[in-house]
Amino acid sequence: NSSFRLDFDDAYPLILKVWVRTSDPERMRHAESVARQLRQLTGVPTPAWIYQSPADDLIDYSYALQELAGGEDADEAWLGFSRRTKDAFMEDCGLVLREMHESCIDVPGPVDAQAWADEDLTRFAHAVEQLNDQAWMPRAMLDQAVRLWEGNSSLLQKAGGLSFVHYDFQPHNLRVEPVSGRIVSVLDLDSSTRGPAFSDIRDLLLTVFVPDPGSAEPFWRAYGPVDEQRRMVLRLHSLARVLDVLWAYAGPAPQGWNHTTVATLLKDIETA
Repeated sequence: NSSFRLDFDDAYPLILKVWVRTSDPERMRHAESVARQLRQLTGVPTPAWIYQSPADDLIDYSYALQELAGGEDADEAWLGFSRRTKDAFMEDCGLVLREMHESCIDVPGPVDAQAWADEDLTRFAHAVEQLNDQAWMPRAMLDQAVRLWEGNSSLLQKAGGLSFVHYDFQPHNLRVEPVSGRIVSVLDLDSSTRGPAFSDIRDLLLTVFVPDPGSAEPFWRAYGPVDEQRRMVLRLHSLARVLDVLWAYAGPAPQGWNHTTVATLLKDIETA
């Protein structure tokens, strides 16, 4: 999908979001439903949807008009944050994620931990096969990933109960107040589904914790404790996630994920 800002002389700007895949009308309706439930059932801020439509005479694809969220994109604001503001932002990430996970939002997805684990097992196997064919990632790294996966992936089915998860919760999908680091809006709910609550931390782990390990402490302090077994499940889930994204891009991903991200994650799994 793609998003465009629409500016007007006599009205507040809007966001036009366009979905271009065949399956995207359903994704659009899903995202709108989740955004509405978040606004009604929680204190999590999301932009209001003003209008949505399948393909019509104006646009050949499904599209929606949304309010423009205030603040700035968090991935850009992060670059100018002081350490104190980074910590405040990470604390707010922990609080917002916890509130979403404790909500009663009803979304489709896996029925239990075994079904969720089966999805990860399939995702990992497919990603490794594709990356082997692409041959850009070091073979020794892929071999290490397979070895560690085979030695630990039985833990996935022990992940526990499932809840609502965003599954794309990372800085480029958050709007923040640039001085305080406070989150003013959560964006892009298209991927939301059911999963173990702590597994929703995967994209923050890959995008923020791996390059800036000090950011993890204020996040965990606000989010709450996660025991070591679940942290291992989170690492494994994050490994399947990053490999899946890297093969799709056939190289480094726009959010900064690359073979160095994989190497750091493998080291954490190896030494845990």
